[in-house]
Amino acid sequence: MWYPEPIFYFSMASSSSSSSSSSTSVRTTFVVATSLPAHQFNTPFSLKLNDENFLIWKKQVLATLRGLDLMHFLDNNHTPSEFLQTSETPLTENPTFRSYHKQDQLIVAWLLAAMTSPLLTKMVGLETSRQIWHRLLTHYASHTRAMVKKFRMLLKTPKNDRSISAYLNDIKKVADSLVAVGSPLSTVDHIDVILNGLSADFDGFITSVLSRSDPYSVDDLEALLLAQAARFDKHKLSHDTLLQVNTVSTPTPWQFKTQNKKKFHSILCVEAALQILLDLAFLVRTLVLPHLNPLPGLLSSYPVRFVIN
Repeated sequence: MWYPEPIFYFSMASSSSSSSSSSTSVRTTFVVATSLPAHQFNTPFSLKLNDENFLIWKKQVLATLRGLDLMHFLDNNHTPSEFLQTSETPLTENPTFRSYHKQDQLIVAWLLAAMTSPLLTKMVGLETSRQIWHRLLTHYASHTRAMVKKFRMLLKTPKNDRSISAYLNDIKKVADSLVAVGSPLSTVDHIDVILNGLSADFDGFITSVLSRSDPYSVDDLEALLLAQAARFDKHKLSHDTLLQVNTVSTPTPWQFKTQNKKKFHSILCVEAALQILLDLAFLVRTLVLPHLNPLPGLLSSYPVRFVIN
């Protein structure tokens, strides 16, 4: 302990005695040694207490107090008396209480400095480090139960459209959160959560995992699942590429009809243009050339009218 234990000195004094027996009185003198300096907490916390990290924060607090031999401030309900009084001396201040109170208040300040603002409001009215510690234990006992229920509900979320990598990472985060609140998943439960959230595409994979006599570890299962997902993606990519090639090379009935319709329209336009030219030639031969007659019989070989059906 950081503060000295009371030292008792005993002195014996004889008293009057009868012929058959003698009695002895004991006078006790209470002496307190000089107090040691209080421990200062110069090393800050690596993280401040919030609603999700109590167990990690608690480990740091306990490790520090055990290393400084100060755990009795949290565990023991015995506080030295503030004043001393004996039959021989008047009421005087107890130096042990003064040193104890000083160290206790340093622990109080250290604990409060390691909390976030919402938690500080819950510490109002508490005077000693033991009171603060037990308030935290009570608060997080009920809070932890609610957090465990929340996290276990999240584990029932199916994979849906997430990638396998994202799906496994989300489960790992929830599993780590359960460890942080003191309710870790067993290996069997972790594997069941992974398999239960997979889609029907993985039924063959699930059957092979469940039929194995030696159960997989979580790391092994995740590696196999990632490899299986990679094969799925590879086959899907090949199928999509083949489908795209077939779509381009083999037109659908609608595409075939559209293409033929365009060709038909083009043929009609060419035929109409030819018909117009032939009509003009006919007019020139019958109306204009007889009056000019520069080249008789030039166009006599042309038909009277060319009709395109």
